[in-house]
Amino acid sequence: MDEACVAEMKANASLIAEAGTVLHETGLTPRQLADLVARLKLEAQGHAQEARTANATIAEIYQVCTGSTGEPGNWNGAEPVRQLAEERAELLEALRIFVAHADEVDLGGGDAVVTTCESLQSARAAIANATQQRKEPGA
Repeated sequence: MDEACVAEMKANASLIAEAGTVLHETGLTPRQLADLVARLKLEAQGHAQEARTANATIAEIYQVCTGSTGEPGNWNGAEPVRQLAEERAELLEALRIFVAHADEVDLGGGDAVVTTCESLQSARAAIANATQQRKEPGA
């Protein structure tokens, strides 16, 4: 036998031994292992796309929560959404107070609300404060 034939036989023997080791260690043939790797790569690409979509959704939520005035950053987690929900709850409570005392209100002076009702005055102040905060983020 010539040296090229011996070298080829050694390479084949090494390849067969490696395939046997892969089969023994993983329970999969080299072909099955290659198929598994290909499938896992596809799954990873799908998960990466889902993550990009989720990040885009989060960015859009931050845009909505801040009125597109500047993003607080995703390191703040749900805080911008929580803050918006709290502001909305405060405004809703102020509106409930206002409606409850609507018959005591004199609206004849344009946008000025004149009343002796302290709860209505505090509701008005809460509305004005929340409105100002929405206009000036970070204030």
